[in-house]
Amino acid sequence: SDDQRFVDGEENVYVWVYDPASAKTLIIGSLIVMGAIALCLFPLWPEIVRIGVYYVSLCAAGFVGFILFLVVLRLILFCLVWGMTLGKHHFWLLPNLTEDVGFFESFRPLYKHDIPSKQFSPLTKDKSKKKSSSEKSSKAKETKAKEKVSDKEESEEEEFEMIDKGDVEEEEEGDRMEGEEDTEETEEGMEEDEEDLNGAADEDNESKKHK
Repeated sequence: SDDQRFVDGEENVYVWVYDPASAKTLIIGSLIVMGAIALCLFPLWPEIVRIGVYYVSLCAAGFVGFILFLVVLRLILFCLVWGMTLGKHHFWLLPNLTEDVGFFESFRPLYKHDIPSKQFSPLTKDKSKKKSSSEKSSKAKETKAKEKVSDKEESEEEEFEMIDKGDVEEEEEGDRMEGEEDTEETEEGMEEDEEDLNGAADEDNESKKHK
């Protein structure tokens, strides 16, 4: 068909990816298939093999039960030690038993004993967080109150300054008006004195002319 047709050209590039299955995957797949067939044919096995498989399954079940027993036992021991010491001591038997580690690492170390300090306990952490938050809130309130008081003081100072400036300006204007009035009065007095002097001089001249 047209979809399967390859056209040779400089712009077209074709790549074939060849990824054959390795021998390892073939062997593992064949063993899985053979194991499944063998389990299906279990009633046809020889009696000795069936008895051996039976005992092996009992051992596996016993091992799983023993692991579960250890899990419960370590939890009980931890609770007892924690309760008797009022949470001051933490004792774990086989601490890596339920961890994501290898088979042999699950049984190492045999036990683990911790004495958590008060600084790193969750209760103290919560208390310290609450204290820090309360201290922060109180500090914020104090700063806000101080800012309000400072704003009020600044506004009052500005009002006083405005009042003082107004009073000073009024006083200066009053002084200027008084000075202008005094100068006008002195000028008027000088003019009157000059007129009196001129009148007296005119009278003296007229009297001299009559004589």
